Formats: sequence, structure tokens, C-alpha cells
Amino acid sequence: MSVFCQQIVAALEELAPLRYAEEWDNVGLQIESDRQMVEKIMLALTPSEKVIAQAVEKKVDFLLTHHPLIFKPLKTINSRTAAGRSARQLLTHQISYYAAHTNLDTVLVNQTLAEAISLQSVKPLSFSHADCYYKLAVYVPVGYEEKVREAICTSGAGFIGKYSHCTFQSAGTGTFLPLAEAKPFLGEVNRLERAQEYRLETIVPSENLTDVLTQMHAAHPYEEVAYDLYPLKNQPERAGIGVIGDLSEKLTLTEFMQQVKKILQLDSIRYCGERQKIIQRVAILGGSGASYINLAHEQGADVLLTGDLSYHDGQLAEELGLAVIDGTHFATEHFVLPVLGDYLTQRFQHKVTIIFADEKDFWHAE
Repeated sequence: MSVFCQQIVAALEELAPLRYAEEWDNVGLQIESDRQMVEKIMLALTPSEKVIAQAVEKKVDFLLTHHPLIFKPLKTINSRTAAGRSARQLLTHQISYYAAHTNLDTVLVNQTLAEAISLQSVKPLSFSHADCYYKLAVYVPVGYEEKVREAICTSGAGFIGKYSHCTFQSAGTGTFLPLAEAKPFLGEVNRLERAQEYRLETIVPSENLTDVLTQMHAAHPYEEVAYDLYPLKNQPERAGIGVIGDLSEKLTLTEFMQQVKKILQLDSIRYCGERQKIIQRVAILGGSGASYINLAHEQGADVLLTGDLSYHDGQLAEELGLAVIDGTHFATEHFVLPVLGDYLTQRFQHKVTIIFADEKDFWHAE
């Protein structure tokens, strides 16, 4: 059992679209091997040389990591750099390599941790992406509405939140008069025709518009398809870095930290704030989120859970009255890998084997 490499790429980019990556980031398929079929996928947080050695040893076909191997442009690829050695290993052993970094942060990393903590009314901490949408209205003869609906909805239209095939249809009468060179599906040349039709309406993201219109024309029985497109000012889908939400019940900072330690499987945890401080509104930014301390405070957070906090970050948070918890860069991001593995397993119905690299945090405490 196996799937094409591009099927894996398509599934990942459906989950975490490349347009959600920050401008400074480098995400996507960075190394593509000549081997097109994928049987075994390895997931890891960081493409370290130890991780890549495991990928070679396990004979995987596809390596997926959160942190990119190629972050800045490479001027040379040679054995004197870790990136050069890693790229050579991947190419030599026919392993395709994919990085899902800030685009995955935007859609899954922080949301996964928020779900584990049971946050409610979760929304992005910082809105950085707003998709452009169109309203599509197409007129379809009775009896063909399901065929056209399926064509447009399976090519990227009709998605609202966690729902697909979102359409509205209304019945009416269409009129047309086929001219001399027409080859009408209904009616006769030079005779006014009245047809029972449905007006089928749905919503289409701008990046899917070309595919949706192509499939609509292919499925539609008419020689000339009548349809309308309306640009929408409302933004059904907005995304950004970090999340903020509320606990179902208030906890002290001590109680909340104990919960976080258990979820992240940490023996100890760094924090700044009064242990008896009441916590209900929680901001989360996996990885390095110190630059969002002010924003978390402005949005009314009682605590910010992130990683890579410095002495001065703690000083700023204390001055603002915001508690901060350093759950470490590794633990707050590594937490997402099993969820990502489940997504790929379910998507490909056990046609691929998912394995996880044996990796640990670089930092240790005694």
C-alpha cells in the first residue's frame, strides 16, 4: 500500500495552506526525491542530523518536520554544513522532505494545545490572514443540480468552518433563445425556450476559483453556462498566530501550571506571576511567543503560555500584571505531532505507515 508523494503534499496543504505562512518563513516541499510513491512517513519537530539519520535507518520515503531544514537561501551544499550534509543524505536515500512551520502554527499547533487545556471561545490572538471569498450563483436545469453541486463542492467551493457542501438552491424559470449557430441542450434554434432551473449558490475561496469554475463548466449540460460571481466583503475565515480563550472554571496560577505540566509532560516549569493569581483567560503561542506579551495583555489574558522566555520578558510581564509560563519551545510545539500523524492516517486510510522520530529537547534541567 502506498500513495503518491504529491497526494501527501496536497493533504498537508489542505490542512495548512502555504498562504498562511509568514513572509519570512520557508515552508512546503523543500526536497523532492525521484521516488514518487510513499509508504512510510516520519514526523519530527526539527530536521536535525540525528533525525535524518533515523529516517535513513528506518527507510522512510517522506520526512515531515515543523522547523524547516532550509530556512535561509543556501549558497552552497557541501559536507561542511549541517544543512548540506542533511540535504545530501535525503537525496542519496531518496527521501522527500517537507516543512510545515508558521502555516501549521496558524491552523493547528496552538489550537491543539488549547483543546487539550479545554479552552472555550477560542479565537486567534493576532489576526494575520484573511481569505478573499466570492459568492458563486449558477443556473442549472432541473435534474442536473446534484451533479453540478458535487462538481463545485469537491473542487473547493462550499466550505464554511467545519462544514462542506454548503449551498443554497431556489427554483425558477429561465428563458433563452438559441441563435442560428447554437447547439442547445434544450429547445430549438430561433425559438424562445422556457426551462425549469435551479439557482445554486455557494461560497468560493479566491485560490480555488479557477478549479471550481472549470469543474462547473465540465459538469454543466448547457453549451453556455449562466452564472454570477460576487466579491464578498465579509471574511468567513480569518487566521493568525496564537490563540486566546477562556477556562471553563477559574484556577489559581499554581493549579493551572500543574495542569500544563501534566499535558506537556514536564517535570518542572518556569513561570512569572503570583502563584495565587486567578487564571481564566489564557493566551497560547507555541514556540517563541515573547513578542506577543503586550498583545496578550491588551486582549485581557491572565496568563500567556509560550516558550523561550528571557529575564527581560518576565520583567515586562510582571510590570503589566500578566502571568507567563514557559512551557519550553520543544514541548509546546512537539505536542502537535501525534495530531498531525492522526490526520495523515485518517486521510490515507492506513495506506501509509506513520512513525515518529525519537527526539528530545536540547535543553535539560537538573
